[in-house]
Amino acid sequence: MQLGDVSAVVELMATYERRVLGEVLIEAADIEGDWRRPGADLESLTVGVYDSGPQLLAYGEVGLDQRVEGFVHPDHWGRGLGSRLARVGQSVPDADARARALFEGAGYQRAYASWVLELPADRRIRAVPLPAGYALHTFVAGRDEQAAYRVVEDAFGEWEGRLPRSYDDWSATVLGRPGFQPWQLRLVRAPGGEVVGACLLQLGGDSGWVQQLAVERAHRGLGLAQALLRDAFATARAHGCTWAELSTDSRTGALGLYQHVGMVVRSSFTHWATAP
Repeated sequence: MQLGDVSAVVELMATYERRVLGEVLIEAADIEGDWRRPGADLESLTVGVYDSGPQLLAYGEVGLDQRVEGFVHPDHWGRGLGSRLARVGQSVPDADARARALFEGAGYQRAYASWVLELPADRRIRAVPLPAGYALHTFVAGRDEQAAYRVVEDAFGEWEGRLPRSYDDWSATVLGRPGFQPWQLRLVRAPGGEVVGACLLQLGGDSGWVQQLAVERAHRGLGLAQALLRDAFATARAHGCTWAELSTDSRTGALGLYQHVGMVVRSSFTHWATAP
């Protein structure tokens, strides 16, 4: 695949999500930002399946952590395209019975669960005060890049099986994502001035998506994550969004936090993996 194929891939994935989930989660900026990462080798890590015409029937890629994603256009289910896409591990909607049967039949195992949660439009957002000496700040270009990256990388690096991300790869999908504005990245500074928390908000239509939320281990348990979340929710509404969303999985242990601030599970997924 090439950068010029972004729209075809987005159309395919959106058609799949609309059929299975009843909504579209993917955005063109997600694919374009990911494909522009220095570590993204499109020629060897992505594949498109076409018939005799220009329509993309199926798409697969080996992404970060060697996780394979595969999508088949619903009009072409039952042709064996899904089973032909090489798979090491993939998260699929629990609502997709065909995919579940494919993985179970091939001997894959359930590795972990994940969820998409939303803050309903009528849910009240209450500000949470930060501990004395801590302060929320908007990202400042030329000053905060490395600090924001380090907080996110250290926190996400605690997940089992997650491979390290380079700064350049992180920057391409966050700061270099089409449409990024500094106000979308909010940081928490500790009394000493160091960045110890980060929250990235992305807007799509009438929804605000919390893409990254991280707090340095030594500063957890102080309510920083909850304050960042509520700040993101309020920011999303201030920019015209009616609800807020995010995704998490069972490896993070954060589901309870999101439910505590008023979010509810809207859809669930299972990550299927080959036996170790």
